[in-house]
Amino acid sequence: MNDQNILLELKYNFFGRIFRMLFYMFGIIISILLFNINLFSSLVAAFVFTLIVYIICDMCFFERVIFTNYHVIKEWRIFGKSIFNKIKYKDLIIEHSQKIHFGSGLLIFYKSNYKGYLKKIFKRLFFFIELAPINKNDIKKIREILIEKKILKGDEYDWKY
Repeated sequence: MNDQNILLELKYNFFGRIFRMLFYMFGIIISILLFNINLFSSLVAAFVFTLIVYIICDMCFFERVIFTNYHVIKEWRIFGKSIFNKIKYKDLIIEHSQKIHFGSGLLIFYKSNYKGYLKKIFKRLFFFIELAPINKNDIKKIREILIEKKILKGDEYDWKY
């Protein structure tokens, strides 16, 4: 990757990552406790357990998110091998959910040209960023880059950071 094309490189800070993992470990314990109450709570607990395990794995293997002149790239490092998910700005749609739990939020990136609803959901799962382990100045830089690339419009200019 050409370093002169990189506008911003995001990495989780160590303590934010540890705090979020402890929070999700607590969620796993609660989902296990809910598992034996009744059938509905078992189904909810199984869904929550699966989602939390996925998020913990994503946080463990997450390396960085890179904003270049033309793409947004998420990189994972799994057993020494780098895996990239790349989206061009012209195909990018962003969803921002601010402070959904304990002061954290999510940025969800996905392509606008996915065919089929299930494919959209599957691709969204693999390209989100938790905002708790990221510096607030970096969040402001993300916002500026997305405004410059004309991804954010209207009310999305008003992020509360």
